[in-house]
Amino acid sequence: MITYQAAGMTDRGLRRHSNEDALFLDDRNGLFVVADGMGGHNAGEIASRMVIECLMHAVQGQASDGDDGLAEKGLSRQANQLSAWIRESNRLVHEAAQKHPAYNGMGATIAAVWIEGNHVAVANVGDSPIYLFHRNRIETLSMMHNVATEYHGHYPDAESEITQRYGGLLTRAIGISETTTPHLCDAYVYPNDRIVLCSDGLSDLVEAEEIRDRAMRASPLDCCSQLVALANERGGIDNISVIVIRMRRLPMFFHRLFRMGFHRMSKR
Repeated sequence: MITYQAAGMTDRGLRRHSNEDALFLDDRNGLFVVADGMGGHNAGEIASRMVIECLMHAVQGQASDGDDGLAEKGLSRQANQLSAWIRESNRLVHEAAQKHPAYNGMGATIAAVWIEGNHVAVANVGDSPIYLFHRNRIETLSMMHNVATEYHGHYPDAESEITQRYGGLLTRAIGISETTTPHLCDAYVYPNDRIVLCSDGLSDLVEAEEIRDRAMRASPLDCCSQLVALANERGGIDNISVIVIRMRRLPMFFHRLFRMGFHRMSKR
């Protein structure tokens, strides 16, 4: 059986006047979220907080909105549930932006994982990456929603100029439009694997290989500290947020207790 140890950290960085990132770590329910308020937009910190609060209340209340006609076949119940919760957060942020002039144009990105046993449901909107490290292998579970990714391979004649000038611009975010569609996938993890979610304030300055090397060596909390410090050493140009999750084998003592309890319940 598998359990996990997780830690998260968020930092203003060296050039921003405020921190528009927000984190949510729910060890009990296995939900972990990084939300990055849209830099340069009004009230980005409000948008990221709204996203976090929406998912927090949903998972803790176990809201069941996954079967709303938009569920994707071939994906787990958890992945479709995450999608529904994210779409609801998009609706709330968009409505708030329309009602309050001070919030006009606000938005956020989101990276989320929901862990149940050795299964992980993954969802993201925007450019906050989610990595899975298995031994030395790096697997990016998220999808970048920006111009560089959207144009890649589709318009070869214009691709170089477009991506150089506009490649980092987001093509999808929470709250900017009435609806949004998260990228979804399912993954499976093993003892000693690591999952890392972060904002682009980290991933723009620290390579995936560098994140992997620290995540595989250090405890989740120490890894978070090391990565935030490294991003700040390299300029700290944006808010920096990271969650590190270490997958662990459940000690045999607890494994036996679980099996004994299950056996007794099955006899009733």
